[in-house]
Amino acid sequence: MRKILFALLAVFLSIDVFAQLAVKDGSFREIPGFVNDNPDPDYQTDDNDKPYAVVIMHTVNITDEQMHSLRFEGNLATFIMLDYKQDDIWVYLTSKVADYVKISHPDLSSLEYNFPEDLKPNKGYEMTLVNSMAMAAGSGGLTVTTKPEVNATVSLNGFKMAQTTPYNNGMIAAGRYEVTLSKDGYNPVKRIVEVKAGETTAIEVEISVLYGKIQVTTEPVGATVSLDDEVIGTTPLAPTNIPIGTHTMKIEKPGYAYIIREINVSENDAVSFNEKLSDKRRVTISTDREGDKISVDGRYVGQSPLKTELTYGEHNIAAERHEGYDRIGYKTIVVKQEDDPLINLDFYDRIYFKVKGAEFEMIGVDGGTFWMGCTYEQTDCAHDELPIHEVTLSDYYIGKYEVTQALWKAVMSNNPSSFKGDNLPVEKVSWNDCQEFIAKLNQITGMQFCLPTEAQWEFAARGGNKSKGYKYSGGNNPDDVMWYRRNSGNKYLKYYQKSNGDRSGYKEPKNNDCRTHAVGTKAPNELGIYDMCGNVSEVCSDWYGDYDSQSQTDPTGPSEGTRHVSRGGNYSGNAYLSHITRRSGATAFDGLRLSIKK
Repeated sequence: MRKILFALLAVFLSIDVFAQLAVKDGSFREIPGFVNDNPDPDYQTDDNDKPYAVVIMHTVNITDEQMHSLRFEGNLATFIMLDYKQDDIWVYLTSKVADYVKISHPDLSSLEYNFPEDLKPNKGYEMTLVNSMAMAAGSGGLTVTTKPEVNATVSLNGFKMAQTTPYNNGMIAAGRYEVTLSKDGYNPVKRIVEVKAGETTAIEVEISVLYGKIQVTTEPVGATVSLDDEVIGTTPLAPTNIPIGTHTMKIEKPGYAYIIREINVSENDAVSFNEKLSDKRRVTISTDREGDKISVDGRYVGQSPLKTELTYGEHNIAAERHEGYDRIGYKTIVVKQEDDPLINLDFYDRIYFKVKGAEFEMIGVDGGTFWMGCTYEQTDCAHDELPIHEVTLSDYYIGKYEVTQALWKAVMSNNPSSFKGDNLPVEKVSWNDCQEFIAKLNQITGMQFCLPTEAQWEFAARGGNKSKGYKYSGGNNPDDVMWYRRNSGNKYLKYYQKSNGDRSGYKEPKNNDCRTHAVGTKAPNELGIYDMCGNVSEVCSDWYGDYDSQSQTDPTGPSEGTRHVSRGGNYSGNAYLSHITRRSGATAFDGLRLSIKK
């Protein structure tokens, strides 16, 4: 025994259909003495504990397969249970609310039968359901397909079928039929077909789209117009081949706010749009301190915080602060209408400083996650570059260049370097010297400069989130990106292989004078940072020690040690000693690079 439950929460409206299913006239009647004694409680009451009435539906000229494909629906709050027996369907309906039953089949159309009397709880009734078409003299099949679209409504001799295309009715009375196909947005099509007994008639019908017109003008002209995400031209335009119906129109032009409209295109009327595009947006620009002087694209606009209008697109913003020194933060922004109109300059692309005449820049490094240590692109790795481990960093700033002698002298009033020159990196500074320098610099500027952690140094050297996976900071050719033993002297050293198979070396002339060079004279890396490999090695804030293999966030290295970490190699070392992941303990010959936490 099979049973199906339908919980119907909506009123189903009647639909005029081609009458194949029918209730035999006069067949509905109450069955005297009938009592619903089904032992299954699911067939006694509905989910709301309201009792069922039972309608025994006898079927005529309906196959068992067709009988099991029939669908029964009722009015609001009617529950229906089905029990299939030979040639009969026992239909259990909520007696208190059932006023009618709708019976449908995808191939046999549908009918709606209003009960001639109120159904009584637990009582039984009977009626006869007939496939009237199968009773006609001879029957055949009809198949209707449409292209390019499916789901077109099928009407036979003016009666709408429940089944849409592709339509397939295997039992239809032989005869001549007018087939009408309709679909929203398409021209209706009619065909006359002849259905022969014992045969299947198949037709394929091409339905054509109904078109309307639109006219779109904009100020200024030349805006791109899209309908439903498909570009249809630039303004002014007046296409005549727009499918009727509702569409989403988008009008956009670089440097202007886009416009989105829901439009309804009809067959007969042209829809006109005349749009004025806005090229500006009201924004508020603020910094971390009131009174900073704000310039946009080189033009002074006022003090922070300020409200102004910016055109859509890219802008360069500068925030300048004067407190006995020069500090200018630079940020490139893109004004878009989807974004928050509040532009909060709490993190810059770069910050420019001028301290006692010495200038330097800090580059903003967006935080991210990377694999630290001897990754695949590195070679000649030492044991202390392993294991590779995952590190996540917050935003920070790092020096665009190594600290120059000019900056060191401005702060410390001395110069310990062996190779003298204002634009050369300072060298021969210890970790303690660096701490003293940073403390004085912070006192002058009011900032919180520090040495970068080893993880910050390596992430910046790799190019941060813009990393291209180079071996050296900025490229794979050491001569392009760093000063090292081979290219830092008077002559470029020639390469040779020792006859005993030992490591290759260079033919070095006497007095080649390897030395430091002016910062920023080799190519930068992906973040615009210079000399992170070669020139001078750079001391970091971490103690030198073994790596922890666990994933870490903003690590600061071991809690103690005998030496601090030095990174980047130097002018007197070979290239393999200067790749990104090379590590060593700090010496008194190192230089330094500054960092600031966000």
